[in-house]
Amino acid sequence: MTQLIFIADCGRRLRLALLLITVCIPANSLAATDTINVTYLSPGIERPFWRDSLKAMQAAADDLGIELKAVISSDANFQLGRDGRAALTADKKPDYFISGFWLNVTTKLLKIAEERGIKTVLFNTHVAAPEKALIGPPREKFSQWILGMWPDDERGGYELMQYLLSRAQGISTPDAPTIVLSGNPEATVT
Repeated sequence: MTQLIFIADCGRRLRLALLLITVCIPANSLAATDTINVTYLSPGIERPFWRDSLKAMQAAADDLGIELKAVISSDANFQLGRDGRAALTADKKPDYFISGFWLNVTTKLLKIAEERGIKTVLFNTHVAAPEKALIGPPREKFSQWILGMWPDDERGGYELMQYLLSRAQGISTPDAPTIVLSGNPEATVT
């Protein structure tokens, strides 16, 4: 048996997502010669997270004998929507579509994937409050949305602040500045 889970950080999650995809396919649904086709929509590779995610996704696909098509877009919503729509409506439709969540884009992409019978995995960023009622959790309103996988950003922020406060205990300056981190306004990672 091949050991599949061997890299850390975001790569581990992506490998796990691909592993889950292969587990979700009934054993008799594909002939031994068929290849699983996965399309991965990335908002670019300029930022380390997305670059590393693509490398991990490709390594997982290579390990599992999956054909991965990476669609490298931009982090502008209109371009992500256009590129995602093109990937989902291509003549050679993917078996699976993997993407992050982007406000005002993902709901439309989920509708297309539903209509075309393309299993979808959303990762990294949970569904934003304005679209939760439209999307619901996986499989509730979109049967083809099979997995949502994202970190607990609120807890992560809390733990980071606790760590920074503990490190600041020895600083003699009573008015030590606090740094606030924020993310993309179209995403929920803030």
